[in-house]
Amino acid sequence: MIVSDVHLGHAPPEVADAFRRFLERVPDLGEHLIVNGDLFEFWFEYREVIPKRAFPTLEALGRVRRAGVQLTVTGGNHDRWGGGSGATSWTRPSTPGVWSSSSRGTGRW
Repeated sequence: MIVSDVHLGHAPPEVADAFRRFLERVPDLGEHLIVNGDLFEFWFEYREVIPKRAFPTLEALGRVRRAGVQLTVTGGNHDRWGGGSGATSWTRPSTPGVWSSSSRGTGRW
């Protein structure tokens, strides 16, 4: 499955709710989810914190991954502004050794 340009934070709250409901279904729909950029309207990458507004979606992505779905994230033009792809921080799993990323703004989980 491929999703892109959700622009959470700019889209109406109903869009974020619908996207999280979609993420709940992903493990039943396929084995690989590709987030092809601009999941958030503006992603500013902090080293040790997650913006509160983004947390519910990031937690939902974590549940997708823990369910065994492969997750590939590419940075879009709205995801890259705060340092790298954006994908390098918000998709990093808690288990060491299963995250890899490239310098071109793509992360695979």
